[in-house]
Amino acid sequence: MVGLSANKDLVSTEVLVFDKVYIDEGGNYNVNNGAYVAPVSGVYVFYYNGRRTDTGFQEWFLLDGTRVGNFYNYHDGGHPSYDASILLYVEAGQMVQMEIQSGGSLYGQDGSEGPLTWFYGYLVSAS
Repeated sequence: MVGLSANKDLVSTEVLVFDKVYIDEGGNYNVNNGAYVAPVSGVYVFYYNGRRTDTGFQEWFLLDGTRVGNFYNYHDGGHPSYDASILLYVEAGQMVQMEIQSGGSLYGQDGSEGPLTWFYGYLVSAS
């Protein structure tokens, strides 16, 4: 599981790079480019949770840079919290990332409560 250690302003649509690693069995997450690299081929589930300051946004799961799943949320006030998951077949060596639409900010870590925006994945079935 990886998360943001601080709030992040979103000035352009970009790949989200999580800078805080909580759990990374096998060392498959790259903190430089925000990619989880599959160690073996198989079916994986990926999960994303975020909290933003703005009211409408779109985000995408990427597989080797190609958008393979997206979600859009609209909230008419406050600080929306949202989550998404996707089940993917991933070949060994392929990368899974999150791309995020510009506008507003993402919340990072909240004191002792841990991350408010985070991402993780795990292998369901090897092939």
